[in-house]
Amino acid sequence: MNRYLIAIMAAGVMCAGVGAFAQEAPSGMQTPPASSSETPSNASAVPVKPMSKHQMMKQCMVRAAAKSDGSTKAQMKKSCKAEVNGNMSVQDSMKK
Repeated sequence: MNRYLIAIMAAGVMCAGVGAFAQEAPSGMQTPPASSSETPSNASAVPVKPMSKHQMMKQCMVRAAAKSDGSTKAQMKKSCKAEVNGNMSVQDSMKK
């Protein structure tokens, strides 16, 4: 009877440990630093693919729609185009 009780207790402790481990965020899933000057030590090891113009436009339109400031879709599209074109010129200058 003692063996069964010890085995059940050991299994319970292991299950509790697995549950606690599963709740922790993996080291690779940490949030990025707030400013661009603080880069993680492995930043050069992880290549970052720049967003396409289409992806940037979609995100801008979603943000503009979330603001719900009474702008029409055409006005939002115009402001997003200006924003995306500004971002694209910054990315192009960084490539050089």
